[in-house]
Amino acid sequence: MKGENELSDHLAERESALVAARKLVEEIKEELTFLKEQEAFASKLFNYRILSLGKQDDVWPAECLDYDNKESIVTNDILKEQNQDAKNELEEFKKTVGELRVAQKDASAEDKEKRKQEKMAMMMAKFDALEAQYTAKRNAHFREVHDLKQQLEIRSNEVRTLNGTIDSLKSVNEELKRAFAVTSDGIEGGKNLAESAQDLWRTRKAISVQLAEFDGVKKSLMRDLQIRFEKRFSWDEIKEQYNNVIRNSNKAQQKKTAFLERNLEQLTLVQKQLVDQNSDLKKGVGVAERRLFAQNERIQNLEALLQDADRRLAMQNQQFQAQLQQMKERLDQARGTDTNFLTIINRAHDDTFSTKSCHVFFPKLRAHREAAAGCQWWRLRHIKYYFQHEFYARVPLTPWQDCRMRKGE
Repeated sequence: MKGENELSDHLAERESALVAARKLVEEIKEELTFLKEQEAFASKLFNYRILSLGKQDDVWPAECLDYDNKESIVTNDILKEQNQDAKNELEEFKKTVGELRVAQKDASAEDKEKRKQEKMAMMMAKFDALEAQYTAKRNAHFREVHDLKQQLEIRSNEVRTLNGTIDSLKSVNEELKRAFAVTSDGIEGGKNLAESAQDLWRTRKAISVQLAEFDGVKKSLMRDLQIRFEKRFSWDEIKEQYNNVIRNSNKAQQKKTAFLERNLEQLTLVQKQLVDQNSDLKKGVGVAERRLFAQNERIQNLEALLQDADRRLAMQNQQFQAQLQQMKERLDQARGTDTNFLTIINRAHDDTFSTKSCHVFFPKLRAHREAAAGCQWWRLRHIKYYFQHEFYARVPLTPWQDCRMRKGE
C-alpha cells in the first residue's frame, strides 16, 4: 500500500508538471503565431515596395542573391542544431536503457513476493470489475482504431489534394514570372507589369495561406496519430496485463505494479517530449526573428533605392519643365516676328505711307528716294523689292508668305 501511494503521488506530480509544460507550449505557440503574422506583414510590405520600384531592375538580382544567401545560412544553422539535438537524444536514450537494466537486476525477490501476497486478495475482489472495464475499454479501443484508420485515409487524400494544388500554384507562379519578364518595357508594359505583380502577390498570398493550412492539417494529423498510437499502446499493455492475470492470479499484483511503472515511464516520456517541443519552438522563434530582421534590412535597402528613383524623376521633371519653357519662349518670339512682318506689309500698301517713313524703316531705300519721288506706284514697287531681297533673306518665312512671294503679290 505504501509503495502504491508513493507511485500515485509521483504520478500526480508528473501530471501537474505535464499540465504546466502544456501551458508553456501554448504560450510559445501563440508567440510563434504572432511572429509569423509579423513576417507576413513584412512580406506584404516588401511586395508593395517591389511594385513601387518600377525601373530598378538592375539592383533586384543582387538583392535577391543577398536575401537567398541569408536564408541558406539560417537553414544551415537549423540543420546543425537539429543534428546536435538528435545526437544528444541518442545518448540520453542509451543512458536510460542502461539505468533500466541495472534497476531490473537490483530488484529484490522477497519484496515482490510480499507485495504479491498483500495485493492478491484485493485483485481477486476487483477481478470482475476489472474484466468488465477491460471489455468496455477493448470495445472503445476497437472503435477508436477504426476511426483512426478512416481519419488517416481522409487526411492522406487531403494531403494529396494540397500537394496537387501547390504544384498548380507553382506553375501559375512561373507563368506570372515569365509574364513579368516579357512586359517590363514601355508605358503599357508598365501597366501590365503592375497587374502581373499584383496577380503574383495575390497568388503568393494564396500559396502562403494554403501552405499554412497544409502545415496545420499535417500537425493536427500527427498529433491525432500520436494520441491514437499512445492509446493503442496503453490498450496493448492492458490486454497483456489482463491475460497474465487470467493465466496466473498469483502474478496479478506484479502486473499491476508493472502497469503503474509503465504509466509512470510514459508520463516521463511525454514530459520529455514536451520539453523537447518547447526547445524546438524556442529555436523556431529565434529563426523567425532572424528571417524577419533580414527582411527588414532588405526593405530598408529597397526604400533607399525608391527614394533615389524619386529624386532622379524629380530632376528629370525639372529639366523637362525648363526645356518646355524655353520652347514656349521661342514660339512666342516666332509669333511676334510674324506679327511685325504683317504690320510692315500693311503699312507699305497704305496710300498714306510716305517716303520719309520708308527712309526710317528701310535705310537702303535712301538711294531710290530721289528717282521715285512723286510716284506712288514706284514707292510701292521699291518697298516690295526691298522685302523680297532684304527682309525675306534674313527672316524665316511661313508657307503662306513663301507662296505669296513666289506669285509676286
